[in-house]
Amino acid sequence: LPSEIGSLNKLKFLILSKNSLSSTIPSSIGKLKYLQGLNLHKNQLSLTIPTELWNLGDLHLLDLSDNNLSGTISTWIGNLVDVKDIQLWGNNLGSRLPSEIGKLKEIHTLDLQENKFSGPLPSEIGSLNKLKFLILSKNSLSSTIPSSIGKLKYLQGLNLHKNQLSLTIPTELWNLGDLHLLDLSDNNLSGTISTWIGNLVDVKDIQLWGNNLGSRLPSEIGKLKEIHTLDLQENKFSGPLPSEIGS
Repeated sequence: LPSEIGSLNKLKFLILSKNSLSSTIPSSIGKLKYLQGLNLHKNQLSLTIPTELWNLGDLHLLDLSDNNLSGTISTWIGNLVDVKDIQLWGNNLGSRLPSEIGKLKEIHTLDLQENKFSGPLPSEIGSLNKLKFLILSKNSLSSTIPSSIGKLKYLQGLNLHKNQLSLTIPTELWNLGDLHLLDLSDNNLSGTISTWIGNLVDVKDIQLWGNNLGSRLPSEIGKLKEIHTLDLQENKFSGPLPSEIGS
């Protein structure tokens, strides 16, 4: 990408997805103060995301997915105060997710799957009041699922598949009445499925397979009237199948 692209002072949308662009993202892009959409999806861009990019306060869409980017997400991500959609999936980004993610008050979709993020999920993620889709599958996130996720009342998709999350599923999570997809599969979760599962009145797909969940299945599963797929294989459930499953 030519560094001279940073001279396009009035540019609002830069869309270069599905090419074979290589080398690094030029730091000069950080000068495009009116930029609202940056889409570099599916190229061969490498090394780190330039710090200057996180100063683009007018950005609504940031899509750098399916490249070879490495390094971390800067704490400056909190400067993207108008961003609605961040797609960074399919890279080699790593280290911890910064707590400054909690400043993205306008965000609807945060997709960071298929990277190398580690450590705990920041509890500040519960401040993203407009978030609809949180996709963090196929990373190395550890520790517990923060109970603050239960505050995301508009959340429709929560995908934490294939991480190293442990301990119990927070009770607050079962209050997400707008959820359509809940995927916590292939982790190290233990404990039980709460009777509050019946609150997920719109859920269509629950994937909890490949954990250490146990005890009896709650009869409240029968309240999931919209569900299409319920996958609980490879756990430690015991006792009878609740008859309410037939309702």
